[in-house]
Amino acid sequence: MNRRLLILGLFAITLMPALARAQAWSGIINTTRAVDWSTAGVQGGIPTNRTQCGSTIAPYTGSGSTIASAINACASNTYVLLGPGTFTLSSGICITASNVTLRGSGADQTFLVFIGTSGCGMGPATAIGVQGSFNWEQGPQHTTTWTSGYSQGAKTITLGSTSGLSAGQWIILDQDNDRTDPGTVVVSDASTNSGSCQDEIFASDNSSPYSSPGRNFANAGTVSGTSTACANGRYPDRNQFQIVQITGISGNNVTITPGLYMPNWRSSQNPGAWWATSVIQKTGIENMSLDYSGASSLVSGVFFANAANCWVKGVRSIRSNRNHVWWQYTAHVEVRDSYFFGTFNAAAQSYGVETWPSSDGLIENNIFQQITTPHLEGSTCGTVFGYNYAINDLYLNAQWTIQADDAHDAGTCMNLIEGNIGSGYWSDTIHGTHNFETIYRNYFIGKENGKTMQTLPIILQSHVRYLNIIGNVLGTSGYHNNYEDFYPGSSGRFNTSIYSFGWADTQGRTLSNINSDTTTRSTSMRWGNYDVVTAAARWCTANATPIAACTGDERGSSAPSYPALANPSQALPISLYRGSKPSWWNSEPWPPIGPDVSGGTVYASSGSTIWSIAGLGGHANNNPAEDCFKNTMLGLADGSGSVLTFNADKCYAQSTSTIAPPTNLNAIVN
Repeated sequence: MNRRLLILGLFAITLMPALARAQAWSGIINTTRAVDWSTAGVQGGIPTNRTQCGSTIAPYTGSGSTIASAINACASNTYVLLGPGTFTLSSGICITASNVTLRGSGADQTFLVFIGTSGCGMGPATAIGVQGSFNWEQGPQHTTTWTSGYSQGAKTITLGSTSGLSAGQWIILDQDNDRTDPGTVVVSDASTNSGSCQDEIFASDNSSPYSSPGRNFANAGTVSGTSTACANGRYPDRNQFQIVQITGISGNNVTITPGLYMPNWRSSQNPGAWWATSVIQKTGIENMSLDYSGASSLVSGVFFANAANCWVKGVRSIRSNRNHVWWQYTAHVEVRDSYFFGTFNAAAQSYGVETWPSSDGLIENNIFQQITTPHLEGSTCGTVFGYNYAINDLYLNAQWTIQADDAHDAGTCMNLIEGNIGSGYWSDTIHGTHNFETIYRNYFIGKENGKTMQTLPIILQSHVRYLNIIGNVLGTSGYHNNYEDFYPGSSGRFNTSIYSFGWADTQGRTLSNINSDTTTRSTSMRWGNYDVVTAAARWCTANATPIAACTGDERGSSAPSYPALANPSQALPISLYRGSKPSWWNSEPWPPIGPDVSGGTVYASSGSTIWSIAGLGGHANNNPAEDCFKNTMLGLADGSGSVLTFNADKCYAQSTSTIAPPTNLNAIVN
């Protein structure tokens, strides 16, 4: 073989669009339904070689501005170290400097106790804010039109103007919501706020999917009698987002990375771009305990805004309010190796990590205890939720199970949920539509102790489309007794089913103001999932029935416009975003979960007594986060009790975010 041609061929691979490269999911998922998740999180990994800035700060009682002033004055690639002991802070910490780290001496050594908060220039009352300039959807600092280059995977787009832009900048791409349902991909909001400028895609009179008498569906900027906050025509009328980085500019042509994820960008929806004057980059919070129990005005624990490649790592976070970590207008933000406990109250808005709006984030190897919704997907695309553990998801109604991962705000797309252990996955109708999520190798229990309603491992409500559900282990043996409940063919056993598809609400009912949807089930791909009702892995095709339980084709290969593969492989990759076992992985098997895993010893809660084998055919093991909670932190079986002592270094071999490059790439040499 000609060595020069081989080198040129390998070099060409690096220039290929993301959708054209060989991915771990190639041969299983159609290229239109997934993206390259190997770049999620901090690009190049969280820095570990920074030098200390100034002297170690000793514990004190007073304003958080002392810490903020110290870190904001540091040079790039340095860290401020907080010593062991308790810091009692009367106000929050506002970080505006890039390339710096606020580091504690360990989550079991350095304790920040907040009795006050700060707004940090934008956003809610926050304990720690990590923020760029004041840029948001109702007040963008810079805007321009987007005139061409809409194809899925495209890395060159044309903007109306490139004034003020340069290589390295981050821009937010968006477009108008859909006003009609094409029967395929649909992105629209489901507001019920009378008089607002938001869409309501679901019929208030049930006459059609998108009719809503009394609403004005014109562009937000032209709606009369509504809030001036809507006059810019951005959110809430533009829920489809992707945040990309500029790599080059030639005239009005802009090259970007990554390429476009969604296949429905188009001129009819007035696509555009907007951006912040400054984006905070490569700044992180590490190795400390954050206690918000005494901060009654708190909304968010750690709040990132207009940020890229920032992170939270090795943190213990105690009793936040709306959320423990919140991303807004961020790219490649990472939350890892941390422990999140509790809320002020078990309300509907009680989230672990809330991602709105954002792209390419990574939430990995975290423990969530006594939080209503550990992973709240809010208008995020290309984000990975990997190998987290959630237990005892508290809610104001003690009978309701709230699934650990919830696609909640309109515009979620192309996210990967892999290797998690918790109550389940839910795509809801509360704020709108969801498309192209991949649910891979998770163990979703579907039920928590004492709960009898919404106890399903997977719930996909109406106008949720093109999901890939592959290689999961689902259900609780002895409780779940029905495979699926779907619109319009209700089984009458909704709460004890493995799946729910297409219903307007979470109890298998149609509603007067939200239409149910047959397309949810028909566009979904289910492949190689093991459930306790079937008691086997299902590979259900149109003609072959490898197991007697197959009653129909579950591949989604006849879905309109973006079908799943007709002949997907049964050889499932270990991971869809990691090329090899991560360095922080402990002694648990890799992969821990899936139909091809045997001898698994996963434990599930059995009341409040002991950890008992779940009876899942040996297809599931603990992930490291569950192993840490159970064996190192000695958490109770049902997740009850008080906050626990936590230090990531005592649980994981090495806390790092570096994602190994994908393997099995094929070079074609001419």
